[in-house]
Amino acid sequence: MIRLADEGIPVGAIARALKKPSGDVWPVLREAKQNGLLLDLPAADWPPGARREERLPTSAPIRVSEADQLVSPLMVLFRLTPAEGRLLAVLFARKEITRTALYAALYGAESDVEPKTLDVLVCKIRAKLKPYQIRIETLWGRGYSLPSESVAALASAIREHNRSREENAA
Repeated sequence: MIRLADEGIPVGAIARALKKPSGDVWPVLREAKQNGLLLDLPAADWPPGARREERLPTSAPIRVSEADQLVSPLMVLFRLTPAEGRLLAVLFARKEITRTALYAALYGAESDVEPKTLDVLVCKIRAKLKPYQIRIETLWGRGYSLPSESVAALASAIREHNRSREENAA
């Protein structure tokens, strides 16, 4: 339940998926927010009339810093800059994200960084990931996604990187 809310699934959709009344879901999510497990509570439900393909996460954006545990391995493995590493870490965490949410996660909502910067970063990352058969797909007019096979390849590369670091440390 908390993981679904963390990924931006609205409370109504969570309740329907778990076959529970939404009145039972809200208290659990409020407690999770108080305990720091959720950044923000998700919306009550999808907008009326929203088609399935238009339904994107509705909760607060992910905040990623260079100290995040994913960014450093991604930078080393794929020779990414800090900004590229943060973008790939956010995409890896979300699998699918709107341009607005990605921009807010990387630069903050009030930033004066040009929005076109995202396109440039994605283009550069794609070139660096291509030899590894890892793809970032464009969701035209909405954002970006990481296909499941690319998520699996990234997870495998990170596990291998962490394993080799542990062996070298021992």
